[in-house]
Amino acid sequence: MALAKRYNPNMNVGGVKAKKGILLYFFLAPLFLSVVLALLARDIPAFGLNLTAFMLFYAVVKLNTWGLANEFKYHKEKFTKAPTKPYKTMSAILLGIATFFSASVAGGESFLTGIFLSAIAVVGYILYYGLDPRTDKLENIGDVSAELVLKTLTDAK
Repeated sequence: MALAKRYNPNMNVGGVKAKKGILLYFFLAPLFLSVVLALLARDIPAFGLNLTAFMLFYAVVKLNTWGLANEFKYHKEKFTKAPTKPYKTMSAILLGIATFFSASVAGGESFLTGIFLSAIAVVGYILYYGLDPRTDKLENIGDVSAELVLKTLTDAK
């Protein structure tokens, strides 16, 4: 028990963000391989479909990265407003679209299979990454607005 440490939620927030952001990059590897193989086989329709699927998943990864950065900044500050752009929510929706496109359009699976796989992908994303923070950490204090308090705090730094 001498090695046990007290839990501090602010201790390793940056390391968790970096580890969580890497997971979606694994989706890009097989799609990149399929793009290269379709290009080498000179199969132009397959190349176009695979490249579109790759670009959709890459957009998911970038939106997720921006969303995790916003969430990290939100949890790091003591007084702050909630992020204005819901990058993680947009990433979850785009992941469903990309999964449906990859399965049904590029992969040739049925429409219902694509819907099922995209629903699983969206639910898995939300369970693992969560959604964007929606509540402000600073409410309006009487006659003073939260924006004025935050502006004063940033000017004081």
